[in-house]
Amino acid sequence: MAANWMRRTVLTAVAGASVAMLAACGSSSTADSIRPDSIVTFGDAMSDLGQNPNGRPYSVSNGSYNNWTREIAYRYDLTLNAAKDGGTAYAYGNARVSQADATGVTNAPSITAQIDSYLAANPTFSSKQFVLMSGGMSDVIAGYNEYAAGTKTRDQYLADMTTAGQQMAAQVRRLNSAGAPRVLTVGTPNLGRTLWATTLDNAQPSADPKPSNTLEAATTAFNNGLLNALYGLSGTQVLYADVQYYFNSMTGNPGSYSFTNYTEPACTTADATNGLNIGVNQINSSLCTGDTLADASKVDQYLFSDLVNYTPQAHRRFGDWVYDRMKANW
Repeated sequence: MAANWMRRTVLTAVAGASVAMLAACGSSSTADSIRPDSIVTFGDAMSDLGQNPNGRPYSVSNGSYNNWTREIAYRYDLTLNAAKDGGTAYAYGNARVSQADATGVTNAPSITAQIDSYLAANPTFSSKQFVLMSGGMSDVIAGYNEYAAGTKTRDQYLADMTTAGQQMAAQVRRLNSAGAPRVLTVGTPNLGRTLWATTLDNAQPSADPKPSNTLEAATTAFNNGLLNALYGLSGTQVLYADVQYYFNSMTGNPGSYSFTNYTEPACTTADATNGLNIGVNQINSSLCTGDTLADASKVDQYLFSDLVNYTPQAHRRFGDWVYDRMKANW
């Protein structure tokens, strides 16, 4: 598929007048790069700044710029806070693209519902308003649970993820049609390269395919579904940042990013509920503060905050990478 080919290249734009894809490199910075006057975010745990019931990002709440969206806002000299705190960050942990929250705990509004509510209250966008979006992680996790329970075959699971990616693209197109001048979207990091995937593999050593392989295939299906369905949109209005590529690079070469601990989570607080949809009594980084770390003095050397989410340092690196490419393309 086209998206697979593009992910293996160091180029950043799909040929023709299609959405620009931010992969290994970016185009040269433009002298008249647009500076936003505000940033709005929609999505899941990857972008949640505290909309969830715990009121904290899925990272480490230690006073740092602990989320990629907030890092981008900081680089543009803007403030970004959760909508429930009066800000414009509507992303909510465990949100799926269009289906209901599967955890039974957070009651997260879907990404579609987040946008419904926003557009109902804000039918127009300013000419310098940027929108950042993430999605797919919760769909991949929920779908895997169905597959593991035997209610879906592997092929059905992967097909569902392609559909969910296409539904995500439909929301990007919807914002574009509603007048959003700039939309930056990412899909989901590779769930097959998380500590959760390692735990599943260790628990099922004879599984074929391994859980990590199935989770990676589901991640790719979602992201390809999203990217392919964005084809034809102008790169001056819509950018796709390849989060799977970037986090694959970090998990594959952690030392190159100064991560010395990539096999354990930085946080230690267990959640008695199914707060991440990966089981009860699992470490949940939305409960994590500077006082509940495995080693507060080395938190920036950890890659993962819990079994599926990332640390502030990982988010900052990703946010800076995306910011540089936003500046180059917009």
